[in-house]
Amino acid sequence: MVVVALVVGLLTAYLARTALPVRAVAALVAASPLPLVVASADLGGWPGAGLAFLGVVVLVAFALATWSEQVLRGVAVVAAAVALFVATTLPVEGATVTLAVLGEAVVLVVAAGLLRSRLLLGIGGAFGLLATLVAVARDAPIEALVVYPASPYGDPANGLLVPGAGVAALVLALAIVALVACGRVGLVRPDAATAPLWVPIGLAGLYGATSLVVTIALLVSDDRTGFTAGHAVVTVSWTVAALVLLARGISRAALRVAGLVLVGAAVAKLLLFDLVALDGIARVAAFLGAGLVLLAAGTRYARLVAEASEQEKETSAS
Repeated sequence: MVVVALVVGLLTAYLARTALPVRAVAALVAASPLPLVVASADLGGWPGAGLAFLGVVVLVAFALATWSEQVLRGVAVVAAAVALFVATTLPVEGATVTLAVLGEAVVLVVAAGLLRSRLLLGIGGAFGLLATLVAVARDAPIEALVVYPASPYGDPANGLLVPGAGVAALVLALAIVALVACGRVGLVRPDAATAPLWVPIGLAGLYGATSLVVTIALLVSDDRTGFTAGHAVVTVSWTVAALVLLARGISRAALRVAGLVLVGAAVAKLLLFDLVALDGIARVAAFLGAGLVLLAAGTRYARLVAEASEQEKETSAS
């Protein structure tokens, strides 16, 4: 019955789109899925998810039918996203929900980049932000990355390391595709003006990468040795990432600043965390690895700056 109500409501909106004001038609489109969403949530489980997903199909079909009418298409896509979220969260729980929502966010953001759609990017970003916050709080918490043993990774027998690694990998993937998609739609540029957008995305990617490395290390060796080895790799990888940003930031001030900040973060981690938390070979590896990369970075960066300055002088002279 609720599916019939949805179809009738959308069909009415489609037929009335040329006779009524666009706001009235858009309100009808937004209200049509409400009974289906409420019924799906009340039904729960896989039956409720199936009902909600059927609503997604109907709403997407309506969006395609009204593709040339931006407002109606946008309302239908947002309503479909809400129904999709309900369909995703009803049949599963725990880390599985986070994995599913992050996967959908990655797909939506990739589609947004390909289609250069800010609407899809916003929906995918909302999905990703919500799932990332849940991941930080529950599925791959920061506490478990800095303290061993800590929940949920303190007991490897609970089987949460594998989904934790999956969540971290998807957060990292989402950050990468989000930067690309934001660049394609013109929201992100390598300058300070768009820093309020690309800095949080970069921090999310840094969190995802760090969590992934530490979790994989614990999967390989589910004891303190694995934990310390993972952090040694994290410190070196932060330094390498900083080197890449500095090399790319010779002519881009924002990337250069980001690289310098990451260098500072890596050094701070060495002194404030690694020096205390790591021991034995892991501590030596972290300090040696980061030191060698910083030395190479300084030498290479100085050479690149000199070359850039020389090119500028030649350009000015000509």
